[in-house]
Amino acid sequence: MKIALSHAHSQWFQGASGERNGTHLSEWPLSKGVNIILEDRLKQNGFEVAVVDPSESNYRKHLRRTIDEVNAFGADLAVECHFNGSAQPSANGFEVLYFPNSERGRSLALGVFDEMRRQIPLTPRGLVPKDNIAFLKHTKCASIIVEPCFLTNKEDFEFVQRIDAKELIASSI
Repeated sequence: MKIALSHAHSQWFQGASGERNGTHLSEWPLSKGVNIILEDRLKQNGFEVAVVDPSESNYRKHLRRTIDEVNAFGADLAVECHFNGSAQPSANGFEVLYFPNSERGRSLALGVFDEMRRQIPLTPRGLVPKDNIAFLKHTKCASIIVEPCFLTNKEDFEFVQRIDAKELIASSI
């Protein structure tokens, strides 16, 4: 089975971020860290894995190349790890997004969500069908976006700072 892993955003647009007690965390490096662990685990279990991380400074080009690389790899499944942010500091927890017309995507999302409920000590927000996200809509395989926590929430931020946080997130995926 071929699995494509995609980092959220890039070095030029790092996505959501949070700051607590002088520590700044942003989405792209956290996503990259989770994917390094996840790639290793998947390969150890016999999966063929491609990590997609196009170096485009233009967001639209970056997104297009991400989708093109996932499709060119011939992935059976694609996973993009993000980290949420919100103007409302009370927004918290984890969720898994999938394309609503993909039964296989929904099934994958449900499996990951159930495993996250077992391993991630944060609020489970649920499965979120999204028909307007290019990664979900235009990849040819079943795909999901995992949002393990809100970097703008105090408790979620503290969780992601734990030494085992990336390991727990990767093992739940």
